[in-house]
Amino acid sequence: MGYQGYEQILCKNGHYYQVDCYEWGFSDGWKCSVCGAGVGWFYAVDQTNGPGEPFDLFPYLEVPAVLKTCLTCEHKEMATPDVYNIPDEGRRDMSNEDENNEDVQETYSAILSCKNCRFSNEFDIPKGSTKEWFVKDQLCPCCGCNTLA
Repeated sequence: MGYQGYEQILCKNGHYYQVDCYEWGFSDGWKCSVCGAGVGWFYAVDQTNGPGEPFDLFPYLEVPAVLKTCLTCEHKEMATPDVYNIPDEGRRDMSNEDENNEDVQETYSAILSCKNCRFSNEFDIPKGSTKEWFVKDQLCPCCGCNTLA
C-alpha cells in the first residue's frame, strides 16, 4: 500500500500553501510565490487510510486575506493572501534556521497604532510572537502611553 496525503506549508513570512505529497520535495529549494521566502514550517497530512487530520491554522491567523472587487462585473480576486504566525507545533519548524541550519532571528512586520494619539508605525515582531505579546512592553514613541494595538 502506498502513501497518500499532502503537505501544509507556511513560508517564513506566513503565506500558506497546500501541496500533494508527491509534488513537493523539501530539499528542492522551494520558494513562496508571494514573497520569495523559503519554507518556515510544514505539516504532513497522512491520507493513506482515511481523510487525515490537517493542522488547524486558524488560531495562528495574523492578517486575513484582502479581496478586491471589480466595479464593472463584481468579480472578486485576492489582493493579499492570509498571513499566519508560524506554529510551534507540527512536523518541523524551520523559521529560526538558515540554509546552514544555524539559528537566526526571524521577524515579520506589523503596523501598530496608538489608541490615544493615533500614531501609526511599522514594527518588526519576532517570529512566533503575537502582536499582543509584543505590544505589552512597548510605549508609543509619540505620546509615551502603552495603548499600541
